[in-house]
Amino acid sequence: MSGTPTERSVAVYVRDLMFRAKIEVHAARLGFRTVPAIPASCAVVALGNPQQVVLVRRLCEAGTPVLAFGPHVDAASLRAAREAGATAVPNSRLDAELAAFLATLHASGAPGTPDRPTS
Repeated sequence: MSGTPTERSVAVYVRDLMFRAKIEVHAARLGFRTVPAIPASCAVVALGNPQQVVLVRRLCEAGTPVLAFGPHVDAASLRAAREAGATAVPNSRLDAELAAFLATLHASGAPGTPDRPTS
């Protein structure tokens, strides 16, 4: 989890193909490309097991903006992701929150975005 993004990109840690496709569509609309791992401008992580919460914590500690999502019945994982510093939402809110998350990242001039290029 080191390195510097050279363009607007989203690291996607999602196995479910339906969710992955939604993420790819939203990312492309806003000019982000999806990549399988960091370095990237941000990360999207599907919760579902304790290792994913550890991943979210590590990404947040490294300064990577993270959007985590998971089943609404898994309140403990969603809470743990929020406590780690991620934006965490239930699956049902992924579409709306992903667009807002990426737009905010772009507007803030985060690394890898045109307003704040990396060297």
